[in-house]
Amino acid sequence: MWPQAQRSACLNRKEVMIAMIKTLYGEMSAEFGNLEDWWPAASDFERVAGAILVQQTRWENVGRVLRELRRRGLMSPEAIAALPIDELEAIVRPAGFYRNKARSLQGVACYLALNPDAFSGPADLLRKELLALRGVGDETADVLLLYIGRQPSFVVDAYARRTMKCLGVEGSYRHLQKLFHESLPADAGLYQHFHALFVEHGKKYCNKKACAGCAVKRAVGKGRMLPAFAGRFLSHFYQNIYYVSGIYCICLICTYIGYIHNV
Repeated sequence: MWPQAQRSACLNRKEVMIAMIKTLYGEMSAEFGNLEDWWPAASDFERVAGAILVQQTRWENVGRVLRELRRRGLMSPEAIAALPIDELEAIVRPAGFYRNKARSLQGVACYLALNPDAFSGPADLLRKELLALRGVGDETADVLLLYIGRQPSFVVDAYARRTMKCLGVEGSYRHLQKLFHESLPADAGLYQHFHALFVEHGKKYCNKKACAGCAVKRAVGKGRMLPAFAGRFLSHFYQNIYYVSGIYCICLICTYIGYIHNV
């Protein structure tokens, strides 16, 4: 077992990481408010389509495609699944990468048409099935789980990763998601709000490189967060804690074996 002092140090580092995330949420929430109408959509499938089409493009381009789908009466899984792929490609073209996105959108539409109650099932199983579909990665799967299934699955998008990097916190998608899950209550509404805050904060500050007034600088300036280099140390420490504990246990075992051998 770990000595008490080392266990306490690990807990303290974890508590600091949690405090960083909660402070960041408080700063951004105070500036941008509740953002209730952040992602307006006429239906759940419109959000599905938006989540797929927005990859590697601006939302303005996605809006053009969504308006055209609505105009043609195609805003349903069944309609998209039955549409000839060349027609769907022509509609999706303004969003860029239209061949890949058309096939991804149609693949998800076919899945939903065949499984209309998919989002009422277990979140872990649904996530695996979504990730097996063409063009659906971690972020898109979590967007669908969070906004369509109302499941507490935190979305670590590019804005979230960029903001956390400014705090010195980096890692894989799943590592960062785990940090948010362990730092916040498992509440879908809270996760949606935090996701919206990251997007609005990123558009206002990160995209314009207006770093001086961003939430990260304000929080650090108030002394309620560690500077980036300390956050980076904590992130790497926390990410590798299992490897460190394993090495420690091996050392203890080797020491014990050596002691028995000498006796």
